[in-house]
Amino acid sequence: MIRIFIIMNLLLTIAFSALAQEQGQCLNDLRRERSQRFAALRVGDIMQRIGAQHFNMGIVVFFKTDCPFCEKLLPKLDSLNREYHEKGLRVFAICLDEDTLTWGRWKAKETYKLFENYCDGKSYLGTIATGWNVFATPSLFVVNGEWRISAKPKNWEQLVAAISALGNIPKKV
Repeated sequence: MIRIFIIMNLLLTIAFSALAQEQGQCLNDLRRERSQRFAALRVGDIMQRIGAQHFNMGIVVFFKTDCPFCEKLLPKLDSLNREYHEKGLRVFAICLDEDTLTWGRWKAKETYKLFENYCDGKSYLGTIATGWNVFATPSLFVVNGEWRISAKPKNWEQLVAAISALGNIPKKV
């Protein structure tokens, strides 16, 4: 009788363990899907609060003021933005610095006046960075006017190809 009780207890434990693991995986999938679905909306809401205007296509760049790769990329994005701003291209620069004062000094002295800038001072732990699954800088996303992610380019050539596919921007930028 004790053996039967032990075997039944073991079988129930295994069954509940498998069920809990399956439910945990489903819960993780739901969290990931929700995060991806609402990440763009969060950035869109923030940019609208700070005055972002309507746009046809956007480049969302996550950067840090002390990142050497960002220092090389931002001037290229600035020239692209200046050239195609009239056609509806916008650059949304999300700073991942932990100190908003450092970002403010950088913003005041830099020439990227056409960028829509934002910094929450929470680095990679902020709502936007975690929502977009950003773990390194620079990180680039191409979005359409409804904040839907169209591409996640890894380099300048992929960025140019992605924005060329979306709009009136020639491939030779």
